[in-house]
Amino acid sequence: FSTDLLNEKYGKNEANRAVNIGFFANIVVLVTLLLSLLFKPSDLTGSASEVHNALAVLASYSPAFIIGSLTAYYISQTFDVWFFNYLKNLTQGKHLWLRNNASTMFSQLVDTSMVLLILCSAGAIGWERFGSLLLMGWLFKVIVALIDTPIIYFLLWVLKDKIRPASYLEEK
Repeated sequence: FSTDLLNEKYGKNEANRAVNIGFFANIVVLVTLLLSLLFKPSDLTGSASEVHNALAVLASYSPAFIIGSLTAYYISQTFDVWFFNYLKNLTQGKHLWLRNNASTMFSQLVDTSMVLLILCSAGAIGWERFGSLLLMGWLFKVIVALIDTPIIYFLLWVLKDKIRPASYLEEK
């Protein structure tokens, strides 16, 4: 949703910048989480060790899941930006609803497929579940894409001539 909004209002470069920022922000959060686990919880409260243990489970859940999620995010969002821009050029800037939905639906199919391929290959999920998880995960994302279409139209209407991209500020 956010990359489609950025791509529509400010272009492909701004949308790609958001993808890169999101990717590196996820890595920073992961590293911060791992570093926080180096600190031992206080014995003064009962819940500190429970929180520490819960964070340890999250951080060490599965390297395949973490790597798969980050890889799938980066590839699918980069594809989403490219495909949205491709459709924008193809439709000569018309049919925002088509660009928003088609780019999101295809990129989320890429995302869901990649995560499941990595998890199944790593043995975290059995291959027999691949098809049903792909279908259900992707259908959920398709429904969300359809719901966000009127929201993107509304936000573009509200933001018309109000916000400038970072690259605009750098030119001044």
